[in-house]
Amino acid sequence: MLYRISRLVVRLVLRLYFRDLEISRESGLPGRGPVVFAANHPQSITDTLVLGLGVGRKLHYVAHAGLFRNPLKAWFLRRSGVIPVYRPEETADAAMRNEGMFRECARALERGDAIGIFPEGTSREAVRVQPFKTGTARIALETESARGFGLGVVIVPVGISFESRRRFRSRVLVNFGTPIAAADYREAYRDDPRGTVQALTVLLERRTRALVLNLEHEEFAGFLRELERIYRDELLEDPGAASGGATPFARRQALSRELARAVDYYNRTDPGLVALLMARLGDYRKRLDRVRLSDRQIREERTRGVKGETSRLLAAAAAGLPFALYGAFWNILPYKLTGWIAARMAPDGTKYHFYQITVGAVLYGLYYPPIIYLAYILRRPLEATGFLVSLVPTGFFARWYGREMTLQRGRLRLAYLTAAHGYVIGRLRYERRTLIEELNRVRADYTARFDPDRDGAS
Repeated sequence: MLYRISRLVVRLVLRLYFRDLEISRESGLPGRGPVVFAANHPQSITDTLVLGLGVGRKLHYVAHAGLFRNPLKAWFLRRSGVIPVYRPEETADAAMRNEGMFRECARALERGDAIGIFPEGTSREAVRVQPFKTGTARIALETESARGFGLGVVIVPVGISFESRRRFRSRVLVNFGTPIAAADYREAYRDDPRGTVQALTVLLERRTRALVLNLEHEEFAGFLRELERIYRDELLEDPGAASGGATPFARRQALSRELARAVDYYNRTDPGLVALLMARLGDYRKRLDRVRLSDRQIREERTRGVKGETSRLLAAAAAGLPFALYGAFWNILPYKLTGWIAARMAPDGTKYHFYQITVGAVLYGLYYPPIIYLAYILRRPLEATGFLVSLVPTGFFARWYGREMTLQRGRLRLAYLTAAHGYVIGRLRYERRTLIEELNRVRADYTARFDPDRDGAS
């Protein structure tokens, strides 16, 4: 009952916090029976919330024992089926205490339950899946071995991808890979248990990396971001490239994963080309920054005149301004406070979403009831009910309106610069076209050399 209630609350909060929580599956997802869901770990506790909703069944999470230090929190976690795991660097007798963790996991699988685990162990602000620990493979193989490999345990690799590490109302993709049956390792495990655990761990790590954006060398993260910024939309418009997802966000994620693989590939085979492209993209970015324009604006070859963009800005501003002011007035205080407090409480970028969700839930929970109560006292019930219903939608509208006005001001600036400094804009557009042509040549070469086995998906 506690788990069901918590799940309903989490579902509501996440649906409000994230714009979309998308689910993608390579094959059928086991709806029952013993399953170990093994996911990457980019956003700390938020990953557990997202994975739980994506799976759609109760998960017994394996979580860091430090979360159990607070007695009240420990009671809640235990009642929710969470199993503590001890880190050797923090607990002297970790190996002995973790034997209890393995036993609890085995009992859960023997009951036909599901386990959620993050084999990286910790969250890090890296565009790379960290090396997997062997505990996941060991749980599955030891449990199956004890039951003569007749239990039917499967491990499902899961890739969790966040559109942004910090932004409210961004998107999340939960990408489920093809299940791995522990029984397939029966003979190998009988002959070499330790080696089989290691081999299964390596396979699981490779398959998980194939489901998320994974860049082997962190120093190229900035280069990858620039590539995504200038080239991903070009690829999305190419029917031959924009595959690998049922939704626009899933396709963008698939293209980002392929761009990361291409960067890794050319860093190994032609580092000079990578250095050249980095320099050209860096120069292009500097020129954009000088005129305070974005690549998206330069990409739009057709530009309205200053008069047309001014009229458009004024019309949009007049149409939405009353609703935006209303929504901002009633929501800006908890909204701004949430961001300010979360930024100071979160120790790093891997926990920012969780702190925003938690702080926001508390602040809005304290802020809305008094003003709603006052509305019922000062107004008639029907009017007060209308006020209550309007709070959240107009708050979201005010946020959207602010972003749209910023984009429209950017279009107006582009129109002005085109009229006053047409040569500068023309030069930027020419530079962009030559960059795209060069990237298309590299892409053609990459496609010709492509090795389908290099991502370890088999």
